[in-house]
Amino acid sequence: MKIGLVVHGPEVVDSGGCKHILNLFQNHSIIAKLGGIMGKTAIIDAELEEIIDIKESKRPSEQIDELFTKNFDLLIILNHGKTLETGIAFGGVLISNSKRFSEIIPVIQIERPMEEDGAIFAWNESGKRILNEIEKIIKIPILSKPVTIPSRFKTESGKNFRMLVGVKPNEKIFLNNVIIGYSKSEKITIIEKNGKIIDLLGGEINPHGLEKLKKRINLKTAMIKTAKVLRKITPEMQRIIDKTLKTNKIAILFNAEKVYDIILKNVDLIISVGDDTTAIIADSASRFNIPIFGITDGDMDCLLNSIEKDFTINELGKILSLAPNSTLIRVKSGWDDKTGELIQSSIFKGKEIIEIKNDKIPVLKEKILNLISEYIVSKYEKP
Repeated sequence: MKIGLVVHGPEVVDSGGCKHILNLFQNHSIIAKLGGIMGKTAIIDAELEEIIDIKESKRPSEQIDELFTKNFDLLIILNHGKTLETGIAFGGVLISNSKRFSEIIPVIQIERPMEEDGAIFAWNESGKRILNEIEKIIKIPILSKPVTIPSRFKTESGKNFRMLVGVKPNEKIFLNNVIIGYSKSEKITIIEKNGKIIDLLGGEINPHGLEKLKKRINLKTAMIKTAKVLRKITPEMQRIIDKTLKTNKIAILFNAEKVYDIILKNVDLIISVGDDTTAIIADSASRFNIPIFGITDGDMDCLLNSIEKDFTINELGKILSLAPNSTLIRVKSGWDDKTGELIQSSIFKGKEIIEIKNDKIPVLKEKILNLISEYIVSKYEKP
C-alpha cells in the first residue's frame, strides 16, 4: 500500500506510538507529514526527521488536503489525545476543516496507540472497508461505536459559539497557538462576534492573549486546544544537531509558531520576545545550537513541563535549554512586547530577518541593550 500519514503533536511521538506504527507499516510505502512546534522538537529528539517531514509549517487539516492531491491507497491520522473522546473530537475538527476530504481515498485515525483504550476508526465509507485489514497489521481494536462529527459550533443573534470537549480545570486554552484564557470547569464555550473573542463561558479570558490576535478570527475553523503544558513527556535525550553553517542572518520573533521556519533558514541568532515564546524558542533553537536573545517580563504561563512557576532571570537561564552565547533579559512588567517592537522598528527596520556579519553579533547585542536600557531589570548570559 501507498500510505499518507499525518502525525499530530508530541505525545504520539514521545510515547513511542509513532515509531511503533511506522515499524508496523515498514513493508509499505509511507509519506509522513507533521505539524506543530513541539511535535517537530519531539521528532528531532526521536531521530525521525528523515522519515517524517518537519520542513513545512502547516496545520494537520492542510496536510490532509495536500495528501488528498496525491495518489494514495490510504490516509492515516495518527494522534494521541488526552482521552479517546478528545482524540475523536480532534479528528472531527480536521475533517470538518479539510477542503478536499472525500470518499476517493480511505481515511482512518489511529488514536492513542500505546494506551489500553487505543482504537482505530474510519472517517469515510471507503475507510470503513479497510479497517479490518489495518487491525490485522497493527493489532489495535476497531472502535465499536459509530464515529460521527458532532456539531460543537452554532450561530445565534450574530454571535458564534464553539463548545470544547475533554477540558479539565486549570488548563490553558489555545486559539491559533495563542493563550486566550484559562479553564475553570470542564465545560468551556468560546464566543466570538465580528471576528473577535468576546467571552469565555466556564473560563477566564486572558486579555494579553487577545491583544496578540491581530487578525479576524474564524471561530469555526480556528485551531483550538487545551493543555497545562505543551509537551507532557520529558524526553530521555535532548538531541543536538550541530549547526556549522554561518549565514549572517538574525531573526526576531514575537511568537513561537514560525520558529522552525526561521531555524531552517540557518539563522545565527534569534531574538525572542515574551516569556513563553522565549522558553519554547530556546527549547527548539538549542537542538540546532542556535543562541537566542530572550526578552521576558516575568508573566510566564509555564507551557513547558520543566517550568512550574516564574523564576528570577538567573534561575530561568539555568532551567531552559539554551545554546551557548545565549542572553536572557528581564524588563519591567508589561514591557516585553513594547521593547521588542522598539528593537524591530529601530534595528530591524520593521523586518523579521536582517543580515549582519557573524563577528558583529556581540556589537548588535550591545546596541540592543543600550536601546532598551531604561526598561531592563536583570540579565543572564550563558557562556
